[in-house]
Amino acid sequence: IRGTGSAEHRAVAREAVRKSLVVLKNENNALPINKESTVVVTGSGAENLDKQCGGWTVTWMGQGSRAVGTSVLAAVKKAVGEDRIASEDSLRSAGAKADVALVVVGENPYAEWHGDSENLALSSEDVASIERAREVADQVGGVLFSGRQMIFTASLDKSDAWVAAWLPGSEGDGVADVLFGEFSPVGKLSHSWPRSVEQIPINVGDDSYDPLFPYGFGLSWSQAAD
Repeated sequence: IRGTGSAEHRAVAREAVRKSLVVLKNENNALPINKESTVVVTGSGAENLDKQCGGWTVTWMGQGSRAVGTSVLAAVKKAVGEDRIASEDSLRSAGAKADVALVVVGENPYAEWHGDSENLALSSEDVASIERAREVADQVGGVLFSGRQMIFTASLDKSDAWVAAWLPGSEGDGVADVLFGEFSPVGKLSHSWPRSVEQIPINVGDDSYDPLFPYGFGLSWSQAAD
C-alpha cells in the first residue's frame, strides 16, 4: 500500500494542479515563459505553503506552516535553475530589469465562517507587489491563490498575464509546468467571475450579464486575451 504523500500520490496531485489552472489573461506572449528568461518570483504566496494549500490542511484553519510540499518559488527554481532567478533588491540596486516577474498573491487560509467577508479585494500588500514588479521586470504575470473569485480588476490591468491557480496544495511543480510550457492549459471557469463585489451573485442569463470573465472562460497557448 502506498502511503499518503508517496511519489505516486504526488504525481497524481501534480497532474491535478496542471489541469485545474485557468489562464485568464495572456498578452504580449507573456506565457509560457521561456526557460532562458531571467525571472523574479515575488508576492505574498511565492513561498507560502499555507496560502497555497488553504484551510483544512493539516490544521483546521490551514495555518502554521506544517504542510509539506513545493512552493511556487521552489518549483520555478527547479524549472529554470537558480542562476536565472533574480531578486527585486539586486535588480533595483543595479538599475536592471528581469525578463519576467511572477507575482504570487492571494487570500490567507480560512475555514468555515472565518472566511466570510464582504470585501473580496486583494490585500494592499498584494496590490503593491504587482505594482512594484513592473519596475523590475519587462513583463509581469500574476498567479492567484484563492478558494473563490477575488476582486482584482485594477491589478489585472497592470499585468501581462494572469493565472487562477485556486488552492493547488502541495505540488507547486504543477503550477510551474503550465507557466513554463511543459503542459498546455486546459482549465475553464466553472462560474462567472465578477468585476466587483456589487455584481455578486452573477450568473449566465442575468438581465445585465457583464462579468469580468464569463462562465467557461479559459485561454490556451494559441489564444490571446481580447
